[in-house]
Amino acid sequence: DRRLAGLTPEYVKDDAGRLRYAVYRGESPLIASLLIAPSLATFFQKTFGGSVWAVLPDRHSLYLFPARPDALAEFTVDLRDRYDGDPYAASPEIFLLGSDGTLPRVVGTFAD
Repeated sequence: DRRLAGLTPEYVKDDAGRLRYAVYRGESPLIASLLIAPSLATFFQKTFGGSVWAVLPDRHSLYLFPARPDALAEFTVDLRDRYDGDPYAASPEIFLLGSDGTLPRVVGTFAD
């Protein structure tokens, strides 16, 4: 949580100004460890207005999406390219963040 508190995500919006996703990026391979920060789920559930999916294509980025297939669908090719092309690939899995203190659980994948 201390590491998370010291970082600001990039918010990506559509042309109408609606939030599409958020991403934490950095040179540190510890960015991937944000996935298990206790307050991550609670913060982004408020931001997105519901459940949250997290994706770690490499150790230097953590993407957060509303937990809806349509919210993630158009980004799966890009996520796959990042995962396949990075020597520090992390995971092709999609994680559901638990706000009740539980660890994130795998609910899907963006790879074959």
